[in-house]
Amino acid sequence: FAVADDTLIIGAFGDDDDGGDSGTVAVYSAPSIIAAPLALAANGPGTVMRIPNRSTYAVGERLALVANPIGSTFEGWSGDVTSLEDILVLDVGSDPFTVTASFSLPVIVPSEDSYSSWISDYFPGADAEVLAPEADPDGDTVPNLFEFLLLPLDGSIGDLDGFVGTDPRVPSEFEVIIETTPAVGGAITIEIKVARRKGSGLLDSWRLGAEASSTLSDWSGATIEEVDIVSLSDRFERVTFRIQVSDPSVFLRLVGIEDISEL
Repeated sequence: FAVADDTLIIGAFGDDDDGGDSGTVAVYSAPSIIAAPLALAANGPGTVMRIPNRSTYAVGERLALVANPIGSTFEGWSGDVTSLEDILVLDVGSDPFTVTASFSLPVIVPSEDSYSSWISDYFPGADAEVLAPEADPDGDTVPNLFEFLLLPLDGSIGDLDGFVGTDPRVPSEFEVIIETTPAVGGAITIEIKVARRKGSGLLDSWRLGAEASSTLSDWSGATIEEVDIVSLSDRFERVTFRIQVSDPSVFLRLVGIEDISEL
């Protein structure tokens, strides 16, 4: 036998009764196989399941894609095909194919401006580890406490008077403006501007602090002072913190200073 591309050739040869050569050849052509023709993606808390679940498919093969929400609502498919059905049936082709399943979380409007009610509204009945101020359920490296206290970098928020904080279930980016100026004796003055939630019972026992390090391993407290506060809405304000350091190559980080076990 021999294999040429996608074709298997099997032959049997011998002598016939008259002393001549004779033989039989069978040719089997495999279906055209394409490797990973699909680019599948999930936008939001959900997954996409393919049936059959393989990495390669024959051209013309029937394939089903199933949207699987995870605590969310399926919003539809987009890309090379659009549909609102949670099961999408396709005939595999030879051209690359891209499709995205979109999922959305239910809109939550926290009932009170307190951390405990705010986090409980987002994660009703969740374990204490998820509700803890230092927890990070959405994996954006921003703990729950900072999700509650700081205003995110998001120009689509619009009317801040109706804004109640970021969603700790969805990754967020936060705006931090940093300005540096030389100071006396070679020191550096650093001003950090952030938008934070206005004072409340929680903020009375919480403050934003700073730590400095030249190694990124050993951190020590740095002296920080509030030098300016501008109201942005009924809930949020922009505050300017000033820090003075002697080493211009120092690393700084903002920290929440609070016995968070009592929040």
